[in-house]
Formats: sequence, C-alpha cells, structure tokens
Amino acid sequence: MAKSEIEVSYRLRNSETNRRNGMEMNAVNGKCVQNWDKYMYTLCIFLNNLAFGMTCSIFYPTMVDMKYIFDTSMKDISVSNTFGSIGYLLGSLFGFLYKRINRQMTTIVLLLAISISIAVMPFAPTLWSLYLCSFVTLLGGGAWNAAHNVWLIEMWTHTSAPVLQFSQFMYGLGCILSPLLVKPYLTGELPTNHTVIPNTTITTTVPTITTTDINHSIDRRALLKTPFITDGLIQAFIPIVLLIMFFVKRYEFSKPILQPKESSAEYGVENFDVYGTNGHSEESNVIEISDSYHRDRRLNAVLIAIFLANYTALELAHFGYSSTYYQFIGLRLSASESAEIFSIMASSFTIGRCVSAFIAIRLKPKVMISYHFIVIGVALTVLYFGQTSERLIWFGNVIIGFGFSAVFPAIFAFAEQYIKVNDKISTVLVFSSASLALFTPFILGPFLENNAFILIEYEIVFFTASVLLFVVILFIWTNWVTTKEIQSSLFVKYICGDSSGGDSVGDEDIESLLESHENCVQLL
Repeated sequence: MAKSEIEVSYRLRNSETNRRNGMEMNAVNGKCVQNWDKYMYTLCIFLNNLAFGMTCSIFYPTMVDMKYIFDTSMKDISVSNTFGSIGYLLGSLFGFLYKRINRQMTTIVLLLAISISIAVMPFAPTLWSLYLCSFVTLLGGGAWNAAHNVWLIEMWTHTSAPVLQFSQFMYGLGCILSPLLVKPYLTGELPTNHTVIPNTTITTTVPTITTTDINHSIDRRALLKTPFITDGLIQAFIPIVLLIMFFVKRYEFSKPILQPKESSAEYGVENFDVYGTNGHSEESNVIEISDSYHRDRRLNAVLIAIFLANYTALELAHFGYSSTYYQFIGLRLSASESAEIFSIMASSFTIGRCVSAFIAIRLKPKVMISYHFIVIGVALTVLYFGQTSERLIWFGNVIIGFGFSAVFPAIFAFAEQYIKVNDKISTVLVFSSASLALFTPFILGPFLENNAFILIEYEIVFFTASVLLFVVILFIWTNWVTTKEIQSSLFVKYICGDSSGGDSVGDEDIESLLESHENCVQLL
C-alpha cells in the first residue's frame, strides 16, 4: 500500500465494479438506472430543451410589434426582460429545495406553467400582464436549467460533457425554429408617416391631405396569437411525458454510501467500504476529504459564478436585442430581415453545438472555451466595423452564433472538473448567470431606438470582462489550488490495481491518474 501526502477530491474508478450488466451507479426507486431509463429521461431532456429554445427566442423578434400592441416605448417593452430575469433568478433557487420536494414533479408543474404563460402572452390586456407572463415563463426556465444540467451529470457522470453539449444543441435548434415560426406574422417598424389623399371630384376646392401613422392601423395582436399558441402547445408536450414517467418509472438519484470498515493507526485514517445503490460493497480508493478541500470548492464556485454571470450577460444581450438593433441602425432592416438574421445566427449556434458535442469527447472544456472566445472576438470586430454593410452583418452573426455555441455547457463541464455540480452548486451557477442580465434592459432599453450601436459596445465590455475572468481562473487553479491540493499534509490510503489486489502505485502514478477525468469520479 502506498502512503501519499495528497489531498484529493476524486477516487479511482473501477469500471468493472461500477458498471454491472449495463447498469449505472444511479438509482431509480432505490435500484440501479437501467439503460432504457437513462436514455428515456435523456431524450425527454433533449426534446424539452428544443421546446424551451423556441420559447426563449420567440419573444425577441416580436418586441417592436409588442411596442405597438401596448402603445408604449421600447424602453417599457424591454422591462419585460427584466421581469423575466427576476423570474429566472427566483426559479433557479428551486435547486435548494430538491432535497425536500421531488425534483421531477416540481419540474413538470413549472414546465406546464411555462407553456401556459407563453401561449397567453399575445392575449395580455395590459403591459403589466405582459410582465407577469415574462416572469412566469422564465421562473420555470430558471428551475429547468438548474435541474436538467444536474440531471444529465447524475446519469452520465464522467461522460457528461458531450451529453451537455448535445442538450444545448437541441436548445439551439429551438432557437432556429422559433424565428421561422413567428416570421410570417411579424409587421415590425413601418415608415412613420403615410400620406393619404382622399378621392375627389372635379371642383375648385383643394382636397384635404392627411398624414397618419400606419403602425397603429394593423392588428398585430391577432397576427401573433397563432405562433405563440403553437409554441405553448409544443412546450406542454414533454411535461406530460415526464408526468407519465413519474408514475411509470420515477427518477431518483442515490449517492454511494460510505461506511467505516477498519481503522489504520499506520496511516491515521479510516478505510471504508463503498456501498453502491445496488447494495453491493466496493473497495474505496479515497478515504477522507479535509476542510481545506471544501474551502477551495466554495472559492471555485464563486469564481465560476462571476465568470458565468459576465458571459451570460454578453450572450443574452445579443440574443435578446439584435433583432431590434437591426431595425434601428442606419440600414433600417425590416422585421422579416432581422428575423432571418436571427435565424441564421441560431442555425450557426445550433450547428456549433452539434459539432461541439463530438469535440468535447477529445478536447478539455478549457480548450473549447478558449477557442470559442477567439471566435466571438473576431465576430464582434466584424459587427463593430461592419454596421453599414448588410453582408458583414450576416457574416458577423454566422461567426458569433458559432462562437456562442459551446461556451455555456463548456463552463458547466469546466466547473465539474473542480467542483461537484450538484443541485446546490447548479442553483448558484444558474442564479448567477441571470444576475447581470437583470440590468440589461435598463442600460439598453432607453437608448436602443436613438443610439442602437450601444448594443455592440455593451457586448464588447462584457466580452472583455469574461476573457479576463477566465484568464484569472486558469491562473489561480493552475498555480494555487492544484499546488495546495497536491502538497496537503493529509495522509490518504490507496487501494490500487484491480479488485483482486494488484500492485500499489506511488505518488506520481496517483497524480497522473487524477489528471485523467475519465479514470476518476468525484466523491462528496
């Protein structure tokens, strides 16, 4: 047996004992998750992300029409995004309650609430009722994002990175379909004044010439009812399926249980049996985790949360306001043209997520984040200098869509390498992701009509902050956290080799094994 002064948060994974007869170390009703259960729940998550992508992106191309429906300004319409962000923040807090309430049933109820609120949005009689619909929609959205990422990580453990990427690919696919669904029903910003000369007979009297604003002469509310109701029906499908699954094969996750096996005065720690959810004992390779690990874990969570907040503010600003931005820049693109640009960006975004699902198998999350940031930087440069060229606008959106595609799920996979992403951590991350976006409408809303270019300047600011935070996190984790863990004074006893008893390994071998995420599983 080797004695090592290494503080660790992982135990070596014995694939033969953890995977028996095609069954994973997760539990449904106290039993191991069989493959069909895992695949069925994963499929439900994928399809609901498709529907949720449609729901999240259907409102943005309609903001100009909503302005005229409620006879208000872009500033007031933008406030609906603030109420949505508040709902998203509160919804993410449901992650703290999943130890007391059933996660699956809570998710079902909130997803049904999303479908109802999005379907009735065009029927809202007042501006405040529109705000309420936005609040309820993203209340469910925050709870969904806090739940489904952990759900996938629980089911797929160390292979979750490509699954998370493909899940976000389905979200991106919904972002493509939504503008295509709503495009035929958009009116957008029409020429402000329209001169009307009434029919006259031959007379010496000069006919009266009137000037009217034709933007108020179109029943935009009636036009938008069809796409919003359609989206609401699509959004309601998966929660109904999950409700059926709840009664047929309910999902529950059970952690492995650590129990003392024997004490060892030689090493100063206890050896443990690990009892999996199937009740069989397994050899444990990591015995104890000290308080300093938990302090580092909290630090890592805070750093990731701040990083995610800045990046999400950048991405949501472009997704939320770019369709409006193109209608108010010098080119004055129509609502249909703006929706087409949004759809092309969403297509690039979705293709990027599909590609990233395979790239994530080979590349580490930090590498993926790095090169996607380079792509985003190029795209913002094109959009900054190409605002007077429609071709450059199209090109810039194709690039930025691909740049955005992998970053959000890669951040979760990046965090999973250093902290265990459970319900609480996921709640903190999802909550933080909407914290800065909460203030975006107050910054962009008042200026977008008269100074639309503020959108690109706003995005550049948060992109720069995101890059700097990412560099700081890499520096800290590389030069402080890792060194502190490796040089800990904690003695850890390892049972190495196969379960029948193999050769022991030394410190260098253990360190090399710990560097390989595929060979390890987090123990918390």
